[in-house]
Amino acid sequence: IYAAGATASVLYLFFLAIKTDSLGSPGAKFGRNVSNLRFAFPFFVLAAVAAFNILSGSEDTGLQKSGDIFSTVRKDQFAAAMIGFLTYRIPLFLRQLQPIVGDSVSDYLPGSAGLAMQLASSEDGKATQDLVSSPDDGLTTVLLVCGPSGTGKTTLVKKLLSNDSDDRFVQPEWMDKNMAGAQFEVMTRRGEFLKMDKTGRYGLSVDSIVNAVDMGSENEPKGTKKAVVVDADVELAKELSKVSNIRLVGVWVGLDSIEKIQERARAQMASGDIVIPPGESEDSVLRARVKNIVKDIEYGVLSGIFEFTILNDDIEESLQQLKAAAEYCFK
Repeated sequence: IYAAGATASVLYLFFLAIKTDSLGSPGAKFGRNVSNLRFAFPFFVLAAVAAFNILSGSEDTGLQKSGDIFSTVRKDQFAAAMIGFLTYRIPLFLRQLQPIVGDSVSDYLPGSAGLAMQLASSEDGKATQDLVSSPDDGLTTVLLVCGPSGTGKTTLVKKLLSNDSDDRFVQPEWMDKNMAGAQFEVMTRRGEFLKMDKTGRYGLSVDSIVNAVDMGSENEPKGTKKAVVVDADVELAKELSKVSNIRLVGVWVGLDSIEKIQERARAQMASGDIVIPPGESEDSVLRARVKNIVKDIEYGVLSGIFEFTILNDDIEESLQQLKAAAEYCFK
């Protein structure tokens, strides 16, 4: 039963890889649909165990006819199946332990998983450096800072840029409708903007992100590597995850409880930063806001594009964490 759970674990990762590999491709939607089948694998294992027990007879398997889930699957069988299925998380867990136990973690991982960790942690592996940080690989590195509204991500991005004495980080320019004129209208009709502001005057395109590293670099040494910093909400993050010619370094900014987000939202409403529409109350606006934030958090957890998480309780400590994460743009 454990082996069956472990097999389901491998299939889960395989179908998750289908989703990851299809991002930015014409078959992205199909890949996502196929990938969603991975959530059914643990149920398939339990169904198979239940069927075996029923065919074998409850007297032979030690089952009790209690009417609950364990009337067809024993508790020890359920535990074995779930432990087997959760095997896929062991490499991720060991990766988190690496700062504590050192680089030797990779020695305990079998096959390609161990090799991948060794390559990722090797500082003198030329092939790895060429793959990750070569300025000629055609990919623009984007530091994606995302999170629910009210978590302080915009403040963190501003502080990161103001502390960037080496000018390694740049922000993309939003196209101004009043300045671009007809070009703006054409791009809008073609759906070329990743995001537009609430007024509809400014739009952010893929080209503005990709070309941001070339802006203002005439006097800098050739080969100077830069990263584009994007302060994004979840909708913009979703669009960026579909772009094929950028490399994302994802940072999720959040708080450790919904209550703290509610407190900040109330403070913003009191200061006028959040406007309460006519006919609505503070409580109704707050409920709608929390509902959207929960959806955002779900995306942050399940999307798989955020390598780093910052719980922004202390702005200075969070800034140091963001700086550390940003260094991966140049590794």
